[in-house]
Amino acid sequence: MEAKINSFSILVYLRKDQKTKDGECAVMERTIVNGEIVQFSTKMKILPENGMVKL
Repeated sequence: MEAKINSFSILVYLRKDQKTKDGECAVMERTIVNGEIVQFSTKMKILPENGMVKL
């Protein structure tokens, strides 16, 4: 019997190329499960300088 390898990752990022008039950027999310990619907007917007922290 062969073991099935599962992979899972989540990426949260800012769409800095599409800023609003107020300078806010959309917060996007990308999930990858076993090579299948799903990407969507979280419907949230933040100012880039207030937001994302690199770990």
